[in-house]
Amino acid sequence: MKRFISAVVFTVLLFPAAITGHPPSDAEFEYKAEKKMLKISIIHNVRSEKSHYINEIELKLNGKDIIRQKASVQTDLKGQRVVYVIPEINEGDEVEVSANCNVFGKKSFKHKIEAVKAVKEK
Repeated sequence: MKRFISAVVFTVLLFPAAITGHPPSDAEFEYKAEKKMLKISIIHNVRSEKSHYINEIELKLNGKDIIRQKASVQTDLKGQRVVYVIPEINEGDEVEVSANCNVFGKKSFKHKIEAVKAVKEK
């Protein structure tokens, strides 16, 4: 039993990032067809967006790498938000976004593109 406890303590001290760091939990997508614009909100709740943040985003369109972006801070404490104008994107396409936490963890999210329907004001 003492060996087990010692091993756990050693692991915790050796790998503190694995305890405090975490990959993003979710991603939300919004596509505006008339502007060929894709807004992505990557959910990654942190205590400090300057020391624990999404440091790299990779975007694939229909399996093809099209964007790689690096960051040194996160948009806010709730996550990272990015907006891309992608001329070749269309409804029905599949995008995959991979987001990497600078402390620990990477996660990918897939989404089928559907346009946001404009609501006319009265």
